Order: sequence, then structure tokens, then C-alpha cells
Amino acid sequence: MKTYTNAQSARFLADLERVDKRQAVVQREISSGYRVNMPSDSPQDMIDIVQLKSDVARSGAITQTLGRVQAEVNTSEAGLEVAVKLVERARTIAAQTATGTAENRKGVALEVREIHQQLIDITKTVSSGRYVYSGDADQTQLYSADWTQAAGGVVRQAQPGNTRRIQDINGTSFSVTRTAGEIFDTRDALDQPDSTNVFNAVYQLGKALENDDETGVQNATVLLVSSLDHLGRQLTFFGNAQNRVSQAITLASEASVRSIKELSDRRDTDLTKAIVDLSTLKLHREAALGAQGQQPRTSLFDYLG
Repeated sequence: MKTYTNAQSARFLADLERVDKRQAVVQREISSGYRVNMPSDSPQDMIDIVQLKSDVARSGAITQTLGRVQAEVNTSEAGLEVAVKLVERARTIAAQTATGTAENRKGVALEVREIHQQLIDITKTVSSGRYVYSGDADQTQLYSADWTQAAGGVVRQAQPGNTRRIQDINGTSFSVTRTAGEIFDTRDALDQPDSTNVFNAVYQLGKALENDDETGVQNATVLLVSSLDHLGRQLTFFGNAQNRVSQAITLASEASVRSIKELSDRRDTDLTKAIVDLSTLKLHREAALGAQGQQPRTSLFDYLG
């Protein structure tokens, strides 16, 4: 039996091991779809990959939150549009009953009460489990009707703040809502309904009609006009909020696309290159084995004859 040990054979075995390891790496890249599967594959890339994965997750979370916020803002704006139509109807009733020749004022007072109740019902609008007009107390219904209350015919359950702010992907915060108090129940320093108080304008009209009070109807008409102007400004706010949320969603989406692309560049396998590399490695391995097989096998006995 012939045996041999030499430096050339040792180098061959070491080179073959390196080829096998590289081939295993390339096969793993192809099967997983990732060029970097573990920190040892590329320590610097792995640091960036972890950060980029975090960025993608953050963009997704912000986009999801903004989607819910967008639904809330759209719901709030839609409710306000209904409120405007209700108050416009009240103003029409006031115009029709404001003269000394008007008939049946008491007869239409019931419709005005219904308008007042519908306005209160709007304050109970819900989106994504939140009362959209309840500010920081978004699990609380703020108003109920009570026609005996001189302050707008309502009972106020709470006076919440409105500190909620929404952040975009850049960390810029903005407000997207107004409370029912800010929209429908504006009050002065003495906590009395002011000239833009929507509840009070409709309430005053209803009381004037019930009392067949021409002057009261005329006075209520002035309040209704002021209230409609006020509601118009609130609609502008919500229109701007809708635009702001849409812009924030676009920013988050663009940031997500950038992060996903960069993550792919850092982590994903270039499949075409990997397949070529694997084929080349196999050819090199086969060629090396073939060449090694043709090497002369000599021993001491060959030299001794």
C-alpha cells in the first residue's frame, strides 16, 4: 500500500474545504433569499439591516395609526357636514316664521327640537372605538338634551381637554380634532353660551317658536347665522386635517419604500449572481478533484526500486 503526505496535498485539502464552505454559503443564500443570514456573513451590513428592519416596522406602525386617524377625521368631517345642514334647516325655519304674518310657529317648534336632538346625537359619533368629538375623554358621551336648561338646552357631562397630537414619520405633530364644546357649545368667560354657540342658537329658536315669539325668532336668526359661520370655520379645520393626514400617510409610505429598498439592497440575494457563483464553484471543485486525481502517487519504495 502506498501512502504519501506533502504540502501540496495539504493545500489541496484546505482549498477544497474553502470551496465547500463557500458553496454552502451560496446555497444558503439561494434557498433563504438572503445574502446576509447571520452577523458573521457581514457584521457591518447586519448592523444596518437591524436598523432598516426597525425603520420598516416603524413606518408600518405609523401608517397603520394614520389610517385609523384618517377614518376618524373623515367621520368627524362628515358629522360636521350633517350639522351644517341641520342648522341651515333651522335658519330656513326661522326665516319662514320671523314675520308677524307667520302661522303655526308652535307647530314647527317640534321639528326644531328634533334638530337640536340630532345635533346632540352627532356629538356621540364613534370611529375606531372613540367618540370623535370628546377630546381627551374619548370614551365618554359629553352631552344630553334637557330643554329646561337655559344654557342651550343641554346637560354637559364633562369638559375635557383636547391635547391629542398625531406624529408623522418625521416626528412633526399636529392636531386632527375638535371637541364638541369647541364646535357646538362655545361659551364665554362666565361659562354662558356665546354668539356662536350652535346648541343655544337652535334652542333659542325652538323656545321662541314654542312661545309664538316673533322677536325671539328674529334674535335666534342672528345667532343661527353666527353659528353657521362658526361651523364653516370648523369645516375648514377638518378639511385641513384631512389634507395633513393624507400628506403624513404619503410621507410614511415613501419612507417605507425607501427603507424596504435599502434593506433589500443590504440583505437580499442577487439570485442571478448567486446561481453563476454556485455553478462556477462546482466547476472549480470538479476540476480540482480531477487534477488532484492525476497527480503521481509516489512513496519511498518507488525511489528504492
